[in-house]
Amino acid sequence: MWSRPDRAQRQAARHTGGTLGEAAIRSLHLLIPYLQRYRGRIGAGLAAALAAAAFSRLIPWFLKLAIDALREGDGLAQALRMAGAMVAAAALGAFFLYLQRWWVIGASREVEYDLRADLFRHLQRLDLDDFGRRKTGDLMANFTNDLAALRMVAGPGIMYGATMVLTLVLSIALMVAIDPLLTLLAFAPYPLISVVTFFFGREMHSRSRRVQDLFGDLSGRVQEDVSGMRVIRAYTQEDNCAANFAQLNDAYLNANMDIARLRSRFMAAMNALAAIGLVVALLVGGRRVIEGHLSLGSLVALSAYLVDLTWPVIAVGFVITMLQRGASAAARLQDLLAIQPRILSGPRAERPAPRVAFEDVTFRYEKAAADALRGVSFRLEPGRTLGIVGRTGSGKSTVLKMLLRLYEPDSGRILIDGADIRERDLGSLRAVTGYAPQDAFLFSRTVAENIAYGRPEAGPARIREMARQVQLHEEIEAFPDGYDTLVGERGITLSGGQRQRLSLARALLLEPDLLLLDDTLSSVDTETETAMLTELRRYLRGRTAIIVSHRISAVEHADWILVFEQGAVTAEGTHAELLRGGGLYARLHERQRLAAEIELPGGSGEVGS
Repeated sequence: MWSRPDRAQRQAARHTGGTLGEAAIRSLHLLIPYLQRYRGRIGAGLAAALAAAAFSRLIPWFLKLAIDALREGDGLAQALRMAGAMVAAAALGAFFLYLQRWWVIGASREVEYDLRADLFRHLQRLDLDDFGRRKTGDLMANFTNDLAALRMVAGPGIMYGATMVLTLVLSIALMVAIDPLLTLLAFAPYPLISVVTFFFGREMHSRSRRVQDLFGDLSGRVQEDVSGMRVIRAYTQEDNCAANFAQLNDAYLNANMDIARLRSRFMAAMNALAAIGLVVALLVGGRRVIEGHLSLGSLVALSAYLVDLTWPVIAVGFVITMLQRGASAAARLQDLLAIQPRILSGPRAERPAPRVAFEDVTFRYEKAAADALRGVSFRLEPGRTLGIVGRTGSGKSTVLKMLLRLYEPDSGRILIDGADIRERDLGSLRAVTGYAPQDAFLFSRTVAENIAYGRPEAGPARIREMARQVQLHEEIEAFPDGYDTLVGERGITLSGGQRQRLSLARALLLEPDLLLLDDTLSSVDTETETAMLTELRRYLRGRTAIIVSHRISAVEHADWILVFEQGAVTAEGTHAELLRGGGLYARLHERQRLAAEIELPGGSGEVGS
């Protein structure tokens, strides 16, 4: 449940805002290596900004000369020349302003591109546990809202900041050249700007961080609810989902409104301070014109420079807002980039033979109450098939995940072709392995693209051959667009059995040296399973495979079978030996046989014993 922070929370945020702001500003160092790549374009953009500011500063000066010439009574020609000069200065200023934006904003887009690419590469290297600790919505916010905030710092932030500084410096220099005393009096209220900026900048940080955190929560809620829409409707939870979303949406709106109110007060204060300076200049300057100490053209020019300074004063607010949002975004990205993968690629890049050995392997998932594997040992020679059976949660699937190095053993060793798996290059190891998980994940692409995911160069004939092997070809042909049918997000348009078979076809298409099948027949009917197993046995002749299943029929023809209970191997042997030995394997076989004979639903044999 979400709500606006209470008074105590807001006071705490204010109390820590200064410290957090300093730390967050330091986090903007994240941008420095990326900005350095485009320092030539950014430098050219800043030079263009200087030229644009210089030409625009000349316009009030030319106006001063024109007015003073007209007051002399015979300066019409001079005034016309100054008018032409003003037009030329405006045109040149606009041209350099265009170059400034083209170079600086263009470079910021390149910075965003590079950051996004590096962030995605980092994400691909993280361990599976790291994804479990972060919400998908937060990761989506990192790639959208946070990167956009950093782009604003790298582009408009630099551009507005440079324009602000250059305009201030040039304007003040020209104002001093006109009348130093009047310039000093006009700028008397300006020291208060630093006080106002410090106060509002401190407040802006904590509120900006909350907005970005809420955006991540909001993105996560949308992603989760859309993905789970079938469950939501099945349980008639539409109203509750809408209410929860509305509450989170309200919190996001309120957090943004807090920033909007704060920014409005800041802008009002800055404009008021700038207006005070203009009033002082008009009052004191007007008197000096009357007394003959200052020309009318000089007063007009000086007033024009003060009016022009309104934009730099406002730009202070824009830049501070960008910096605070960018700093909060950079801090969030640094939290993600600080996570380092523990599973690292080894130095041995040669293609290993599919010779597998587990030596007393023990492993426990993070925050789990018990070990997933306890002292597991076995050997698998090339060209042989190993079956693994057991109840749900007995550690069967974990064996396959360890072979893919998705997790590391807590103790013991896993050997691939005689070498510790940790010495193997991850790319070389996974390139020789085909994996079909029970919970088949499909991409929002066509049926053909999903089958050929691991080998995109595969032709239509090869794709169809794999579909026939898993008894899916005729069903695909019945789809509206055949193999070009889009399967929807996560394969939502397909049944569970179709998803599993498509995932199996994807693994078979690779023709891997080592095939890992994780209960890939659990969602298919008995008749389809029989046909698939017949084709699969032909395919596996001479190949190395590990078949995990709770169905005895899937592993009974394996060369060797392991029986898992509570993470440990409690029995092993051939199908005939395990039947003679009794125990869990024999009991599962008998129950599945009886269920098949009487055609009970759920005859998979997943009956507790």
